[in-house]
Amino acid sequence: MAIEDIPVWYFEPNWTNALTESFEWLTSILASPTGAEQRRALRIFPRKELEFSVTAGGSDAAALDRALTVYGATALYLPLWHEAFWLETSAANDATSIRCQDADSFGTGTILFIGSTERSSHYELVEVASVTGDVITLTAPLENAWPAFSKVHPVRKARLADQPSVTRITDSALTMTVNFKII
Repeated sequence: MAIEDIPVWYFEPNWTNALTESFEWLTSILASPTGAEQRRALRIFPRKELEFSVTAGGSDAAALDRALTVYGATALYLPLWHEAFWLETSAANDATSIRCQDADSFGTGTILFIGSTERSSHYELVEVASVTGDVITLTAPLENAWPAFSKVHPVRKARLADQPSVTRITDSALTMTVNFKII
């Protein structure tokens, strides 16, 4: 799975509110004349949704408003914010591997979001080539240098389930609840 040229939802949830992950299965129930039932799955994997609130101010609020307008109906990369990992050591630009705790959680082909703990708009997407212990080998070298304890999240393709309603807190701050369907 190669990294596609699609937008990234880099706006982290407001952790004072809940992040809700829901699953939806589809099952058929066949009943016999004697009342015995047989259930069979009509979907191999369940549908998955993530819902969380986002609060942004200043330039982040303008970027969030613009992202909803431009990318509201398209597929995008969504970091799984609730699955947080950290770089164990710093990683230089052009590095072809990174050290991450619980690296065995990632399989070959997994796309990872590496982000700054200070600026939400500073991030990079990388693809996992292989995992050995706590070392993740990447398919391409890093474009940026990342300090130790930078955030690492697995990424899934998603689409907004519906256009969220924006609540303006001030002229330069807003909040909204977004609902994503994982593709």
